Amino acid sequence: MRVLAPAKLNLGLAVVGKRPDGYHDLLTVFQAIDLADTLTLRSRAHGIALHVEGDDTIPEGPENLIVRAAMAYASEHGVEQGVLITVTKRIPAGAGLGGGSSDAAATLLGLEALWGVDADPVAERRLALELGSDVPFFLTGGTARGEGRGEILTPLPDPPEMGWLLAIPEFRCHTREVFASLSPGLTGSIQKLRMLEEAIHHGDVEAFARHIVNDLEPGVVRIEPRLARIREALQRLGAMAVGLTGSGSAMFALFRSQGDIAQLLDAGSILEGARLRACVPVGFGARVVTEDDDHRHPDLAG
Repeated sequence: MRVLAPAKLNLGLAVVGKRPDGYHDLLTVFQAIDLADTLTLRSRAHGIALHVEGDDTIPEGPENLIVRAAMAYASEHGVEQGVLITVTKRIPAGAGLGGGSSDAAATLLGLEALWGVDADPVAERRLALELGSDVPFFLTGGTARGEGRGEILTPLPDPPEMGWLLAIPEFRCHTREVFASLSPGLTGSIQKLRMLEEAIHHGDVEAFARHIVNDLEPGVVRIEPRLARIREALQRLGAMAVGLTGSGSAMFALFRSQGDIAQLLDAGSILEGARLRACVPVGFGARVVTEDDDHRHPDLAG
């Protein structure tokens, strides 16, 4: 059984305040995109095993969210059967694209189908949140407002049609370090996020581009100044907007059309040490792959 685990962008991210539990209250707009890992799940007599392909820096033990998700799911539902999970990594780690969280959500959905569990959706979302703040989003994907830690989700319409470009640096950013660098009393860009949502509802390309925002970016750039050069280079190429996703290191740029992206990629795929890749918003999250998916979305696993 194969399961797709798409990446995400944060089209907007406002840090509202610090919570008593040590997390931060956020307001964000999530967007799933067509860059995706693929998980293959095979039943075995006992034990949970993971094999990672495509990134030899990612651990295969219990520190990996896939293994933690499988162990938690088996415990939650009293399943004694084992599973071998092979993940083909295409979403880079430490890029703010949610690869680990998406893989965890894909594991939950894949095991539900593989083991024939009739899971309660509320319990599944609770388990997803225990694994990570972004994991609940990947159970549904698409475009959504996230509140609280990001787990209180409200679906939104598809974003306006534009050209979308990812710039993935060779270096990683670490979420814990970024949040530790936040200034006390940060209130976030809440009004700008509301305007971003309004632009999505009205399909207003200009307003959509104008209200891309991420409260984490100044702190991330202080830690990793090379991101400022990537932003400037993307702006010189004619991007209508440039945004940081999550806590970095990946950035995305919005252009008027996908044709503009094709011309840029023809000219070269590296910019200031960052690998460039066209991407497309998708209206779903982690999902079991069907034969129809292979025909309708041939580039999802590219």
